[in-house]
Amino acid sequence: MRLAFFYCFYPKMIVRRVISVNNLIYEFKKNTFDVILSGTAGTSLLYSYIISKLFNIPIVCIAHGDDFLIRYAFSLKEEMFQDINSVIVTNKVMKHLFLKIYDINPNKINIIHLGVNIEQEVKKTKKELRNELNISEEDFVLLSVSRFYPRKGFDTILKSIRLILQETSNIPIKYFIIGGGQEEDKIRSLINELNLQDQIKILGTIEDELKNKYYKLSDVFVLVPDVKKNSIEGFGIVYIEANFFKLPVIGSRSGGVRVAIEENKSGLLINPGDKLDLKEKILELFKDKDFREKLGDYGHQRVLENFDWKTNAEKYHSILFSIVKNS
Repeated sequence: MRLAFFYCFYPKMIVRRVISVNNLIYEFKKNTFDVILSGTAGTSLLYSYIISKLFNIPIVCIAHGDDFLIRYAFSLKEEMFQDINSVIVTNKVMKHLFLKIYDINPNKINIIHLGVNIEQEVKKTKKELRNELNISEEDFVLLSVSRFYPRKGFDTILKSIRLILQETSNIPIKYFIIGGGQEEDKIRSLINELNLQDQIKILGTIEDELKNKYYKLSDVFVLVPDVKKNSIEGFGIVYIEANFFKLPVIGSRSGGVRVAIEENKSGLLINPGDKLDLKEKILELFKDKDFREKLGDYGHQRVLENFDWKTNAEKYHSILFSIVKNS
């Protein structure tokens, strides 16, 4: 089976893509493809659809994020979704939202969870990693891994940490943020405004090997997305990654986060923007190590059973092969 994969997310790339459309057509004339897989439900879907119609090739669209909420040329987009062979989403919440927006056959929508490589490992112990990275064993370490994007809820986390420090001074909180993006300057300004420079460190974008070390040495993973118009957390693979390393997680009741986290089993949930509730959840996990370990152990086992990327890749293959066979 020969697969053509399209991935183009940023609208500003459209002009450059249009210029190269002749090259695309040339490649499809020169080569034979069995199926087209569009990596997003945004710009790449349009190019995928045009090529599929020109060359009569079946097409599958991956709608993992909130790209299908962007309702440009809505009637055209709905027509494309009605016509393509299959749409793949990450969970039942996103499937429900998709069907609420677009009038398409529900049987065309397949759910395949995101996954992680369950064969990865960090051999050093938590104590060894903290010594290596100069982090005290006494520190209560919070971790976030995310792009700095408006709906990610960093302001809620920072304000909740400030509330904790105002309430009690005997909690040695350290908060590490892995990631970068358009909101970084704003977040740094808020850190300074709240006088949290000693507690918080932005690590930027780092290699997976180092990122996994921070997962393993931390005590709690926290990321609490807000609800924004035309922007939603499709799933949240970082919660699954954290659970794999036996970290308890705290998220918000936003989009697919409610599926990524099994509430009170693999982690805890707050209402978006509720800094008081987040403060209480962090304090609860700080005070109860047994509860932290219980959540982390359950989350780890859940990842092994449900979010192995090899298993999910086989589901992709099954869908694509079936479509090719029946086309």
